Amino acid sequence: MSKREEILDAVIALSDHCTAPTELTIAAIAEQAGVGKGTVYEYFSSKEEILAEAINHFIDFYLGQLSEIAFDGTFREGFDRIAVEINTIFEEHRSFFRVVFVSDQIDEYDTALSQRILGKRNELMERLTEILARLVQVGKDEGIITGEPGKQDMVFAFICIAAALSHTGGNACGFYPENGAQHLLDFFFEKFVKLLN
Repeated sequence: MSKREEILDAVIALSDHCTAPTELTIAAIAEQAGVGKGTVYEYFSSKEEILAEAINHFIDFYLGQLSEIAFDGTFREGFDRIAVEINTIFEEHRSFFRVVFVSDQIDEYDTALSQRILGKRNELMERLTEILARLVQVGKDEGIITGEPGKQDMVFAFICIAAALSHTGGNACGFYPENGAQHLLDFFFEKFVKLLN
């Protein structure tokens, strides 16, 4: 791993213990990465640039793995694989997961940085739409998906399931089961199918 990547990983690690971007300092980032402050400035001109690049790094490296999922089993198995991956990413990097998937988190950043985050998130959604389309085709082949969900339908379904599974979206999508509801994955699978039909 290069020094640059080590610095970006340090930002991601530190962010999981911060409540706002202002809590990140160059000194803290350098200490976390095991380098001097001067080394940080060799790679990045400002804290804002580091944050933007860390978000890019997070999406490309961590969330990009979602696009590698192969759907060679059943529709339900494909859904479970995505759900498990989402939970793993969220548990390891709660702060960055929220920044990428929950809009109100982006408001904590300045306008220019927010636009960069939103632009990168849109790129990610394009990639996710491709894998969701493959998963939906499996569901159609099995007769579980009978509708013709569009790209926006698939992305909305994914974001709501991701937010609910990782507890970032509250009841905004109406997904939390009441007491006595069936197993969590079964519950969200049913909601996912309903959204796509």
